[in-house]
Amino acid sequence: AGYEALVRWNHPVRGAISPLEFVGLAEESQLIVALGEYVFDTACHAVQRLQAAGVEPLPFIAVNVSARQLEHPGLIERVIERVDAAAVPRGSLKVEITESQELDNELVSTAIELCHRHGIGVALDDFGTGYSHLAQMHTLAFDTLKIDRTFSQNMVGDPRAMAIVEAIVQMARALDADVVV
Repeated sequence: AGYEALVRWNHPVRGAISPLEFVGLAEESQLIVALGEYVFDTACHAVQRLQAAGVEPLPFIAVNVSARQLEHPGLIERVIERVDAAAVPRGSLKVEITESQELDNELVSTAIELCHRHGIGVALDDFGTGYSHLAQMHTLAFDTLKIDRTFSQNMVGDPRAMAIVEAIVQMARALDADVVV
């Protein structure tokens, strides 16, 4: 049904640099906003190429957005402008909000509402670890819930991990949300 855009950095001297190294630095220095916009542009171009190749149905491309990016005014409006400028269907991009302690529920709720008004889906990424709480499920109208891989990696051999995955899937379905495990 879709893809997830993952940013990578190939340094001319050091070679491949892990996102674990540079994304945190980008967040601290506010470069995350420019980096995120670059990723949205790249995702739009990828959708254009799929469209030109006649791929049907057209898959979506999900792009991660951090709490820091959401705090930057006009983020979602700029995403909508980029999608429209690229002349790709708005539903061909999905915004993935990574669950974190810094999430401001009011800000996230406003972003989700704006995305929905403009036909852009929203996913809650990495659900189930770290900062999870049911208030996010109760108050935020995510379209997709992505269960953190710590559960999916162990669910086949660990009945407790499987029970947690099954419970989260049932909860997401009851809330009419898609689930990615």
